Amino acid sequence: MSKQKKKPKAAKPKKKSPGKAKPARRSTPTKRAKASSGPVKIITNMQQFEREILDADKPAIVDFWAEWCGPCKAMAPIFEAVAKEHHEDVIFAKVDTEAAPRIAEEMNIRSLPTLLAFMDGQVADIKIGVTPETPMIRLVERLKKKAAKAARAESGEAEENSSLLSKVKGWFGG
Repeated sequence: MSKQKKKPKAAKPKKKSPGKAKPARRSTPTKRAKASSGPVKIITNMQQFEREILDADKPAIVDFWAEWCGPCKAMAPIFEAVAKEHHEDVIFAKVDTEAAPRIAEEMNIRSLPTLLAFMDGQVADIKIGVTPETPMIRLVERLKKKAAKAARAESGEAEENSSLLSKVKGWFGG
C-alpha cells in the first residue's frame, strides 16, 4: 500500500454572520494623499492651492480627479510619469474634487479628469478627458517655452532699466 501525500487544505471562505454589517470603509483625503508619491503635490485646500499654484514662480499643471472616476485612474500613471520627467521646470499637482470641492468649484471644473495649466496665476490651457502622454508632454513644453520667454523679457526689462538709470545718472553727474 503506497502512501499518498496529503494536499494542503484550501482556506475556506469566511461566512458572513447575519448580524450587523460593517459599513464600507472610505479612505480619508490624508490617506489618499499619502498614496501618491514623487514629484506630484497633493492639494487639499484653497489656501494651499493659492500658495502652491496661483502664487508659484513657475508654471503648474493641475490634475482634477475623483476616486470613483475610471478615466482619472487611467490617466494617473501617465501624469506621474510626465511629472517625474519634468518636475524641475513645471509644478505638477493633483486635486481630489471630492475631498476639495471648493477648489473644483472655483476653477469651474465640470468634467473629470480635467488638466488646468497655469502661468503667473492664470489658466493658460485646459485639457478635458484623458490626456495621453504625447499631448501632455507638448503641453509641458509649451509652458516651459512661455516661462523662458517671460524670464527673458523680464531680464531684458531689468537690463533696460539699469541702462536707463546709468544714463540718467550720467546726465546729472552721478
